Amino acid sequence: MKAKIAVIAIAILFSIPISKAYVDAKFIILDENGRQIFMRDENGEIIYGNVVVGQKIYFDGRKTTSHYGNLDSITFNWFFGDYKNGIEQKILDGGPLVEHVYEEPGVYTARLVAKGSGGPAEIANV
Repeated sequence: MKAKIAVIAIAILFSIPISKAYVDAKFIILDENGRQIFMRDENGEIIYGNVVVGQKIYFDGRKTTSHYGNLDSITFNWFFGDYKNGIEQKILDGGPLVEHVYEEPGVYTARLVAKGSGGPAEIANV
């Protein structure tokens, strides 16, 4: 009976480091002065701030976490919801902090697709 318990304990010990690195994608949008442009109220509804056409804004995904707590192992793909010549504007593997300028007025949905090594992708939308 003791031999069976030891084998199970060893199997569990070695399976933990091999597990997939799951990611919890989160981001906020900041203006040039580092002020948050939008926030959520107590009901989870978004309270919008103002962005002017041509204004540089920053998408900050540094609050994204992975199963192992290492941001270096996460791939950050940013999609901004605006199009030029029929192609959605995006930054692939851009890191946790990127900047973007919207050239046309409108309502846009920005997306962060974050993926840890070996784990599934996690999507955050604003």
